[in-house]
Amino acid sequence: MGVMLDMHCPGSGIVVEALSTLLEISNETQEIQYVTKSLHDRLESIFDELHEMEANDELPDSEALVQYTSLVSKCLERLKPYSNEKSVLRVLQYRQMMDEIYSFNEEIDSLIPVLHLTMAPDDWKKKYEEDQRTQQEEMSSMDPTTIIQAIGDVQTDTEAVHLDVENCGELHDTEVTESVDSAESTVVQNFDAILGDSGKLTKVIDKWKHLVQHNVENTITSEITTEPLGDPLQDRQNEPTLNAAAESVKMDNDNDIAEVTSDGGIPSLVALLRAGADEQQCQAASALMALADRDATNRVEIARLGAIPPLVVLLRSGTDGQKSFAAGALGNLANGNDANRTEIAGKGAILPLITLLRTGNDEQKLHAAGALGNLANNNDANRIEIAREGATSPLVVLLQSGTDEQKLFAARALGNLAHNNDTNRAEIAREQAIPTLVELVKGGTKEHRHSGAYALGKLAGGNDSVRLKIVDAASIPPLVALLRDGDEEQKLIGLYTLSGLCEGSESVRAEIKRHGLIPLLDAIVHVGTDAQKEYANYALSQLNRPNPGSTGCCGLM
Repeated sequence: MGVMLDMHCPGSGIVVEALSTLLEISNETQEIQYVTKSLHDRLESIFDELHEMEANDELPDSEALVQYTSLVSKCLERLKPYSNEKSVLRVLQYRQMMDEIYSFNEEIDSLIPVLHLTMAPDDWKKKYEEDQRTQQEEMSSMDPTTIIQAIGDVQTDTEAVHLDVENCGELHDTEVTESVDSAESTVVQNFDAILGDSGKLTKVIDKWKHLVQHNVENTITSEITTEPLGDPLQDRQNEPTLNAAAESVKMDNDNDIAEVTSDGGIPSLVALLRAGADEQQCQAASALMALADRDATNRVEIARLGAIPPLVVLLRSGTDGQKSFAAGALGNLANGNDANRTEIAGKGAILPLITLLRTGNDEQKLHAAGALGNLANNNDANRIEIAREGATSPLVVLLQSGTDEQKLFAARALGNLAHNNDTNRAEIAREQAIPTLVELVKGGTKEHRHSGAYALGKLAGGNDSVRLKIVDAASIPPLVALLRDGDEEQKLIGLYTLSGLCEGSESVRAEIKRHGLIPLLDAIVHVGTDAQKEYANYALSQLNRPNPGSTGCCGLM
């Protein structure tokens, strides 16, 4: 065989095979089919002329030939991963991919004189524009569903894009649609580039959003979690599982999540996170935030693939959007995974999260509070560091003057900081968090009442001076109201908090008795759930003990 037929492209096999693969890619990626085919044809024409030059013993030197094979390899290395991407990622990268194909053609122009080719110059720029128009015309001639399917099944890629839909379970359809409209602006812009000025964009986007919206049940914001319920007569180590106000996007069936992850979606997202353009990094952080919110296995896999260090980099020095989604992704990765909590803290995420908490926009503050709350959960070292770096004061400010959702997340974060840490409890009390937490229990939403009571319960553990402040803030009536009028979950969290207060001094117990708690506890012992009965019995034992001071621990949460 001759030199040309045996010549290898770095990492792509022999040139003939590499060109054949490039042609296959052009047939598989309809939105860039014609420009990719023309790029292939130009590279193949060079190969054909070089083959003729070899027959005439006129081949250029090996250095020039290496420049050609390197260009073929570079084209393939960029286009092959693109063709294998999930559909939403291809849409998001479309304009960048078109620009790169344009640049490859410019490199061919520079290569022609180096190779001493005699081929007539071609007006490839005009051909590029014609190819783009042809692509747009062909795509636009299809019906909306076929257009979407030509790129890929967007319906199964919903998790690859952040859908900023808050409390969708309580919204009307029109409100959900408005949220999807806002969240998917980047996808709309790229579909616009794919279709051109055809008038088909609106119908395609409507169809695309319909598929996405069909999968939306709740929100993808950071979830602050606490630990499972424990034995009420054991040491106060365990924390309650709280229903987060923010849930995740759910797909039509359990196989959809597996498809996103098994098709290499997570490695692609981590790669974009490391080396993508600004918008790609933002979208990748958003998608990883969603995937980490969905599944404990995803949290392990995302961390294993090395996403935490680049997320911390974005958190420190990214754009506003990158910082927000990086904070949300790190918060979700810390959810229920202590190895991730330790790595995130070890990579230096705590201080920039606190900076966002102080100076960020509303979304950044929300995600930062969520992340700090999850990092503090069930991790003594992180609790100490978060408080030492100054998170308590801005969390209390957020609790006092933030949005409803920020208050919810701040309350949970403060509760997690207070768990099993008397120094943090005292600091939170000094920052005047207790009156605001009591107000949440009095007049907030169901989630606010739950989170406010949870934080008060954590503050009440093991610190009688803080217990006195909780009682002085008129907390007993709204806590008793949870037992009297609340649902089963509210009764349980109310019992947890009151049982902690019952461990207090004689004056604290006297105030609790004054509000008629004992008859309620007696009733719960007879008709409550098993967990409620345990808490009620423990609270009664504390209220009836003869001496002041704590003789035991409640340990519910």
